[in-house]
Amino acid sequence: MSILLINGTKYNLRIPTNEKQLERIVKEHAKQIFGKDSLYFTPKEKIKSKAERSSIPDGYAISLYKPYTWYIVEVELSSHPPHRHLVPQLSSFISGIENPDSQRRVSDLLYKEISSNPSLKAYVEKTVGKEIHHFLSDLISEQPKFVVIVEEKTTKTEEACRNLKLEPQIVEFKTFAKGVGLTVHAHLICEPVEKDTHAKYDEKEKGFLCLMCKKQDLIYEVGEINKHLMERHDVDWDDQIIEGWTDKFEKQAKAYFSRKKLPI
Repeated sequence: MSILLINGTKYNLRIPTNEKQLERIVKEHAKQIFGKDSLYFTPKEKIKSKAERSSIPDGYAISLYKPYTWYIVEVELSSHPPHRHLVPQLSSFISGIENPDSQRRVSDLLYKEISSNPSLKAYVEKTVGKEIHHFLSDLISEQPKFVVIVEEKTTKTEEACRNLKLEPQIVEFKTFAKGVGLTVHAHLICEPVEKDTHAKYDEKEKGFLCLMCKKQDLIYEVGEINKHLMERHDVDWDDQIIEGWTDKFEKQAKAYFSRKKLPI
């Protein structure tokens, strides 16, 4: 059994007693799994295929980095036989989310979750630069990424997931505790679902900073930062993650590349 040593102090591995316990821990640390600008929701809503096959995901996550991404999340204990439980669930998610009716239900559900919190609603509107329901409808109509979070990654789980139509990412989330109980504890997250940020918008300077350069004191205009990332750091347009990026910047950058007759 694994142990964790921190400054000579031993922390023992604690296996969750049930999935509900692991789900609570995942929700508490969702930003460490999906990224600091992510949103995580746990409404219990069925995803139903056109053939009436249905299942309920454990969670939904939205990454507000560009390009925006959304995730369907299944939290699972490694002790459960993956072919009897995990594979049927994920297969149902994959077929169900292709149903436009399910897409509408999910986008309506997430809109309700966001709108119920005024500060969160204002933050999302400012970040995406458009009306939230329209943003969610567009996002949920795209193919989600599937994530399985387990307390221990096993060969059986990996093999089961590889046989699926769309292979999910498996994230291992372990908890270690000192002594009895969880008063003093630590978490170990393997393969978190987070993308490196290549640049960010500086509100004060009204320009962009490259986070990949050692000296982060140069300010780039919109378009220039995209060109810089492509030429200096070999980061393709579609792979660029820029904090504070909006649809307005996207249009300005594309106009810049068009004027310069540069390929995107």
